[in-house]
Amino acid sequence: MKITINDDFRSICKQIQDENRTLEQWAEHESDDMFQAGGFKGGFNPLESEFCFSYHDTEGNEHWVQIPLDAVTKILSGELNEIEGEPIVDL
Repeated sequence: MKITINDDFRSICKQIQDENRTLEQWAEHESDDMFQAGGFKGGFNPLESEFCFSYHDTEGNEHWVQIPLDAVTKILSGELNEIEGEPIVDL
């Protein structure tokens, strides 16, 4: 599912950019809830080497979103306006 990048997610990307860390430095600070804004909650996962977020849409559905570090700049510049989300289904 495509998720349109909103101001909440842009604010998270701005926080990531402001940290000015390398991929290796992010890997030293694993977190699953370092960033929270709107329906997004997540942090850096060193096993994936990406930022991983859960996202709750306006209808209450939960999705899983992952972005690499280089996507942060693309999101902030407006080059990237959507991200891919995978639905999370409780079994």
